Order: sequence, then structure tokens, then C-alpha cells
Amino acid sequence: MRYFKKDIIAIIVAVILVFLFSAIVDIRLDMEIFDRNRKMLEDYEEINETVMDYDQSRLYFRLYNRDRNANDFAEYQRATDKVTASLEELSSVFREDERSSMNYRIVSQMLEHRSEMIRAYENLEIQDRTLSKDLEYIIILSERVSTQLNSLASSYLNQMNDMNEKNLIWYQNRQNLSNALTFLILLSLIVLTLFIGRAMKKKLLEAAQVVSEIGNRNFQVKNLERTHYKDVNVYIDTMNDMKEEILALIAQTEAYARSQIQYEQQKRMLAESRMKELQLQINPHFLFNTLSIVIRHIQFKEYDTSIQLIKETSKILRSSLGKKKGMIPLDDEIDLLNSYIFIQQLHLKDRVEISLDVRKAYGNEVLEVPPLVIQPLVENAVMHGMSAVTSGGSIDIRIMERADRVEVEVEDNGKGIPQEIIEKVKSGTYEGHIGLLNVIRRLQLLYEREDVFELRSEEGKGTHVKLYLYKRRQKDV
Repeated sequence: MRYFKKDIIAIIVAVILVFLFSAIVDIRLDMEIFDRNRKMLEDYEEINETVMDYDQSRLYFRLYNRDRNANDFAEYQRATDKVTASLEELSSVFREDERSSMNYRIVSQMLEHRSEMIRAYENLEIQDRTLSKDLEYIIILSERVSTQLNSLASSYLNQMNDMNEKNLIWYQNRQNLSNALTFLILLSLIVLTLFIGRAMKKKLLEAAQVVSEIGNRNFQVKNLERTHYKDVNVYIDTMNDMKEEILALIAQTEAYARSQIQYEQQKRMLAESRMKELQLQINPHFLFNTLSIVIRHIQFKEYDTSIQLIKETSKILRSSLGKKKGMIPLDDEIDLLNSYIFIQQLHLKDRVEISLDVRKAYGNEVLEVPPLVIQPLVENAVMHGMSAVTSGGSIDIRIMERADRVEVEVEDNGKGIPQEIIEKVKSGTYEGHIGLLNVIRRLQLLYEREDVFELRSEEGKGTHVKLYLYKRRQKDV
């Protein structure tokens, strides 16, 4: 089982590795071309040094011929040997070009012939014999060798130009191959990313449609299929469980209603059924809004925030679906409220500031309250009171424990509620879609008393709602 976040990170790492690979290949190609050019320049410098060594050889032979100094002949011999060794070392380079190879063979043969003539001339001089014609031939031959050496250097320059062109073609071909390979890999990663993103968007849109159907009381809608991602499946499983729980509650209510004979038993059953129905109406609406936020963050590639939204939503749904007795600890309700505030702050951003002040006064006593009765008040303040607020909005939530009850106050500085609607809410005749009505009816059914809330509002100045969550029902007092 994979994680969506890990797949995204793997794709990003792959892109970075592709760019690193491309950079390494380019550097290696540049180094190879640099080494080849450096080698050609070194060979050309050695050829020029060979030409200069040969000129030294000619100079010392002329000095020897003038003064008959043995040291001059030794210097001539040293320079000649150096020329011969250099040409032998460069022989493999010259063989790569036909013209250079031909000039190399001619120079080698002429140098060898020149050396033989000079050795013969030296032996005859030692015997006090003269060969003026041989000396004249040696001088002419030396000049031709010099000319042929210059021709060899010139042919190597042409060879260098040809090699430069070949190296450039070689470099361009391999660079094009590297770029093409990099492009194909990046294109594959882009296609993979688009495929994953499209699949996720399709799944979330499908989930939004299912939640919309549940909100319209179509509980027979098909369950969402699980994905390859474990973190996304948490949300899908929660939604599927919610639907099954709703179906189970409906079936349980219907079976219980049919099994009752007495009127008072039927009346009580219908009252409890109505309370659960009002509670369950909150979840699909809340889910639909949260899904819209999740889809928006995924479209902006804010995957970490989307995953956190799913976790917080799952926490709220699992808590509400897992309660069979209709009451939860106050600490759990506050924890769920914090999750809801986190979701709404992402939605509202900087338009509205939501603050929570909790004051518990009675030691370690576990206080139980109805689930999801505070969140609809906050939702009502956000959806209705702050609908037109663009900045500077505030919603203050205060939870205070008293001896016999918990008082919950939600106060905002929004647009307020018209007086005629307030009167209808207090009288229970208002038929509009407002979360406060559901909460009031649930509390009145649960505690079997009417004084469960206070409502004050003034148009343009905000709304103040106070709920009384009693520790005991009125008939138990």
C-alpha cells in the first residue's frame, strides 16, 4: 500500500536526479573535448620544438665544419637524436592523416640519409681527406629537411582542423543524445504526475458526488472504491462507514418503531429518531464543504495541507459515528471543535479570526455533552454571519462549566440576524436552513426542556448565541 505524499516526493527526487545526470554528462563531454584539444596542442608544440631542435642540429654542424670542435659535433649529435626521438614519439599521431603520414616518412628518410652523409663526412675529415662536394650536398639536404619539417607542421595544422571538426560533430551528437534522453525521462515524469493528479481529482470529485447524494438522503448510493494510497483510503473508508452507519441507524429506527405498541413508547422512539436525524444532517453538509476545500488545495498542489484536512475530517466523522449513547466527554467535543476550527481557518484565511476559551471548574469529573452541538454554532457564524466579511472578522467561543451545566457562548461581529427571524427561531417556527435550529431541537429533545439557549443579534453588529448543556435531564433532577 502506497502513500500519495511519498509518490509525489519520489517524482520530485527523480526530476532532480535527471537534471544531475544531465549536468554530469555535459561536464564529462566538455572534459573529453578539452582533453582532446589539449592533446592536439601538446603534439603541435612538440612538432615546433622538433623543428627548433633540428635548427640547433644545423647550427652545431656548421660550427663543427668551421672549427672542427668535437664538442660542437657532440651537440649536433644530441640535437639530431632528440629530433629523431620526437618524430618517433609522434609517429602514431601522423599515421591518423594520410598527408601527415607521407610527410613523416619523407622527413624520417631524409634525416636518416643526412645522418649517414654527415657520419661519412666526419670519418673522412679525421683521415685528413676533403669532400667538398659531399659537404655541399649535406648543406642542400639539410635545407630540404628543414623545408620538409615545416611542411610536416603545416600538414599537422590541417589535420588539427579536421580533427576539430570531427570532435565538434562527436560532441554535438552525444549532447543531442543526452538532451533527448533527459527530455524523454522528464516527459515521462510529467505524464506520470498528470496521470496521478487526474486520478486523484477524479476520485475526489466522485467522493463529492457521493456526499452530495447522501446529503440529499440517497443512502443507496454506491460505496466509493478504495485507491492505491493508504492516506486517501482513510477518508474513503470513513465516508463509506458513515453511509453504512446512517443506513444502520435508519434500519434500527424503523425496526424499533414497528416493534412498539404503546403510544408513549412510539412517541419517545420518534423523538429519539428525530434527534439522530438532525444530528446526521450536519455531517453530509460539513463533508461537502470540506471536500471543496480539499479539492481546492490539491488543485494548488498543497498536498500536505490536503492530507491534514482529510485527517481532521476523519477524526470528526469517526467520533460522531462511533457514539451509540448520544453523549461524549466534553474534552472530546472540544478536540473535535479544534479540528473544525483548523479546517475553517484554512478556508477563511485572514478574513476571520476564531478564538476558543475553555474554562473547566470541577476537578477531574468527566463531563458528558451531546456530540457536535458546538460546531454547528461556529459553522452558522462562519456561513451566515461572516459571509460578507472581507477582513477584520472575529468569532469568539467561550466554554464555561457551572455547577449544573456547561455554558457555551459563540459571539461574532458579522452582519447579524434580522429581528423577525430571531423571533421565529425563539418560537420554533422558522423554516430556513440554519444550523442553530438543529442544535436547539436536539437539545430540547435530549433534555426535555425549552430553556436550552439564548439568542441576541443586531443587524450590522453581530450575533451572540448561548447554549446550556445540562448535566442532568429535567425529569432526573
